Amino acid sequence: MKYFDLVAENEEILIKLDKKYQSVADDINYYLKTNLKSQFRTEIIMNDILNMFFDYQKREYSVEEVIGADIKVFCDEVLENSKELSLKDKIFEFFYDISPIILMSIIFSFAGIKTNFTSILMYKVKVRLDIIGIYFLLFTMFLIGRFIYKKYGNPRMRKYKNLGLIFAILVILGLRIFFRSKNQIVSVNLWIVIFLAVLFILTYFISKKYINDEVEKHIIYKF
Repeated sequence: MKYFDLVAENEEILIKLDKKYQSVADDINYYLKTNLKSQFRTEIIMNDILNMFFDYQKREYSVEEVIGADIKVFCDEVLENSKELSLKDKIFEFFYDISPIILMSIIFSFAGIKTNFTSILMYKVKVRLDIIGIYFLLFTMFLIGRFIYKKYGNPRMRKYKNLGLIFAILVILGLRIFFRSKNQIVSVNLWIVIFLAVLFILTYFISKKYINDEVEKHIIYKF
């Protein structure tokens, strides 16, 4: 099972739970995420908890009968028995999150730039500073949003996730209008661009493989 499959399975099971189980599951998710500081580790643990909830719901047990009256005590026990987040986990998850954003920024920074064949042969391409500025700002916003979500994000806010995308699009359009008269163009060495693009592509796939392998280890161990 891959990480995205695990996330999809968790969402599917959550929908099948009644409102009381869902509410408790969201509270547990929030508590684990804010303490683990890792989305993929939280999803792995939540997969076990959600499957347990669904099983006991079918047996007509109440959620209090399953985990007790105190959610915090239950979560602390789960954290105590879970694998400690390693530095390797943090590094791979960080690059898994940011690599696609950086790669898109690199690609779109050069979108619409006209350059001649001679410039390409000399390994020079032109890029607009206003575009770089926009994507640098968006990347900074992404890092801030990522930190806030991992530290304070509540799973009950998942239904508003599309608003983040709409907000980002509006920011891009607004900045493009603001900077449209400031089209400063500079030359950039093509090999630097290629190197950065390849570097972040490799970083993303290596990080993705690591996270998928961790999910597979958990599934194999579980069965």
